[in-house]
Amino acid sequence: HGRDVEHVQHLRERFDTFAQSMLPVGSDRIQAVLDMGNQLLSAENETNELVDPDSIHPVVEAVPTITSRQQALEESWVQLQEAVAERQALLSAAEKIHAFSRDVAEARSWISEKDAGLTDDYGKDVGSAQNLQRQHEAFERDLEAVQTRVDELTIAADHLAEQFPANATNIDEQRQHMLDRWQELQERTASRRERLGDSLELYHFLSDIMALISWMEDTMNLLNSSDSAIHDVASAEAALQLHDDHRRAIEAREDTVVKVTEFGERLVDRGHFACEQVQERLEQAHSTWDEIHQFWKERKQLLDWALEAQQFDREAERIEAWLAFHETQVGSHDLIGDMATQHVEELIKKHSALEKMLAGQEDRLRNLDEHAERLVSGEAAQLPPEEEA
Repeated sequence: HGRDVEHVQHLRERFDTFAQSMLPVGSDRIQAVLDMGNQLLSAENETNELVDPDSIHPVVEAVPTITSRQQALEESWVQLQEAVAERQALLSAAEKIHAFSRDVAEARSWISEKDAGLTDDYGKDVGSAQNLQRQHEAFERDLEAVQTRVDELTIAADHLAEQFPANATNIDEQRQHMLDRWQELQERTASRRERLGDSLELYHFLSDIMALISWMEDTMNLLNSSDSAIHDVASAEAALQLHDDHRRAIEAREDTVVKVTEFGERLVDRGHFACEQVQERLEQAHSTWDEIHQFWKERKQLLDWALEAQQFDREAERIEAWLAFHETQVGSHDLIGDMATQHVEELIKKHSALEKMLAGQEDRLRNLDEHAERLVSGEAAQLPPEEEA
């Protein structure tokens, strides 16, 4: 019944042309023959009335033959008409089945074409992954037309199988093959959508975590240079103030660090395809974050010590200046020459006042000495062991 739709349509056109030209002519010719037989039968009746019933006449002898021929001719004509109708029905069925096969093959071709468009490219950063994700969303929208066509062909297969039970097995096989390929495409599409989502999450995480780690390393460098210009109390206090500003900057990043690391931990917990890479970056971030806090504390102790050292130097310089000034009075030669009683009494008063002033400076000197011992031992700022050396 034809090789394909076009061939069947060609056969149908030829057969329809044949039927349209043959049936009217055949009907007229059949009717003419039947009418001729009827005329002969009528003539036989008239002859019977004129001839002796006991005599044998040729027309009378032909009556049974005419009747049987008419019946045979009518039966043959009906059979021919039925054969034509059956042939037309078979060609119509063949056209529908071939059309179904063609449409299924076309749908499978669409599916294969779409399947070839699913690549293993998942991007290399946030921007490229987002672009691929948008392309995939457009791809899935295009699949809606294929879904509609697959649904239509599935329904058509049910109708054809019911209409033509003899071809039901072949129809069902074609439908199932199409549905299997469609299911495979849907699974691959869903898998790619999920993988693109995972990739985008990974690149977002890596971008955020690497930015944090870079900031942490820069902060470490800043902390390491906070005591480089200390030369007096004011510069030591400024260094401590700057160091405290770094602390506030570190605290301001706390929420971001928690947010990014918790996101990475969720990726690891759910078995993300790059969980090993994520875990490695998490460990690096945690380690660097702990190192920053520890380093800040150590630098704080050193800066506290530097401030106290500068305060000691300033106090020591002040005491040395005070001592140098009053030392000149102690070594004065005012006693030489003028030995008047009034002058001696004034000198005695000055000396007594000086002794009182020296006594008043003993606590100051003692505090300075203790301060020096603490600085030397490292107790002033509770320096870590490696800094005490």
